[in-house]
Amino acid sequence: MAGQTITEKIMARNSGRDSTSPGELVWADINSIMTMDYLGKSTFNLFDKLGAKELFNRDKVICVSDHLVPPPTEAFANLLNEWRAEVKKHNVTYFYDFGKQGIAHQIMVEDGHVLPG
Repeated sequence: MAGQTITEKIMARNSGRDSTSPGELVWADINSIMTMDYLGKSTFNLFDKLGAKELFNRDKVICVSDHLVPPPTEAFANLLNEWRAEVKKHNVTYFYDFGKQGIAHQIMVEDGHVLPG
């Protein structure tokens, strides 16, 4: 694994491969995956585009509202409502909506959603 970034090394190890490359789609064993308010709807759109029918593990999907709250425009309010509908549709276990917790990256560590390495 020489000559790779730490992220590439972690992704390679957790996908059972010797190496990974930037831009490559990798199926890896992960602790969790996080998406946030302004990317949430597009994350679920990609999920649908890939042909996925259901979440691999609803307990490993973490959704956090922390960038666009309160929504600065009507368009962002609508985007958040669409995202909330996707979260509900997929029965996501960990949804930290506006006013429920704090900063996404801190939540991941403080609530034990990610582990070292």
